[in-house]
Amino acid sequence: MNLDPKNQLNSFDGLAELHADGDFTAITILPQRGEEDAPERVIWAEIGRGPFHAPFFQEDLASRLEEARWFVSSADALPEFAFQSPGVPLRGAILHMSRCGSTLARNLLGAVDGSLVMSEASLVNSALAEFTTRSLQPAMSGFLRPDGDRLQRGYLKCTSWNVLAADRLLDSFPGLPMVFIHRNPLEVLVSLSRSPGWGEGFPAGPSSLELETVESPIERAAIRLRDFIAAAHRLERRGVCRIVEYPDIISRFIDGDLPEYFGYDVDDATRTRMNRAAEFNSKRLQDRFRADTAEKLRGAGENPALMLAYEKYLLEPPVLDM
Repeated sequence: MNLDPKNQLNSFDGLAELHADGDFTAITILPQRGEEDAPERVIWAEIGRGPFHAPFFQEDLASRLEEARWFVSSADALPEFAFQSPGVPLRGAILHMSRCGSTLARNLLGAVDGSLVMSEASLVNSALAEFTTRSLQPAMSGFLRPDGDRLQRGYLKCTSWNVLAADRLLDSFPGLPMVFIHRNPLEVLVSLSRSPGWGEGFPAGPSSLELETVESPIERAAIRLRDFIAAAHRLERRGVCRIVEYPDIISRFIDGDLPEYFGYDVDDATRTRMNRAAEFNSKRLQDRFRADTAEKLRGAGENPALMLAYEKYLLEPPVLDM
């Protein structure tokens, strides 16, 4: 996160501008400093109110932080600001298993008028990690900033490990509509094999002890995918999450069950914009979409270690707690 020290305000002046309706937004939470027993702190930056258009919020943030003023406050400033400026309502969350089409889902939502979509934002990850006993609502209120009447509803496209912390979201936002984007785990594993180190910075999960005994990066990735899928099926079984298969993303977000579920309307103009968004590569918006399922399956067949990891951890359906 590139914050220029010359643009830093002191906390008093920053909070004064924030409460005077300045364009400061909470962008991340800093953890407690154990040696000093200091409380959590929040970084606020003058990045405007959106909407944000890049596939990932960090890309928008990087460009907006170049000249942005910023300051640090205690986390206690969040509830007071949330009371004063509650933000747009959070109407849905996209959970996913990574490399599965979730960015396409984010871009489809971003094509809907009035929608503010935050994609894999550091604030969400830090809030889930640090606010273990606090409500997440104040943090989100300071994040999902309104912009006059243009923005009416907010959506989160979560980081993949967030599915393991979905109950934290539900505790803070009871009844929050959630979907989990699922793709053939073999295809996902091929993608992850091209990203060395994926998952290594994630918080401890249900298989942390098992991961300590496994050295193979592709096996470690397979174990994490198994955990994500099992968590999603538990959520679905409880009736608090809908699973969306990769081939069905476009149809369900445009003309299926998800507009009503997530609280948006699809008229002719919206449908045209959403279909247009689906024509392009979700992460490289200058490129046309190109299907890669067959290519990934061929690549899997040529990688014995990957196939072994898939068959060992992902071939069988997840075991659900009764």
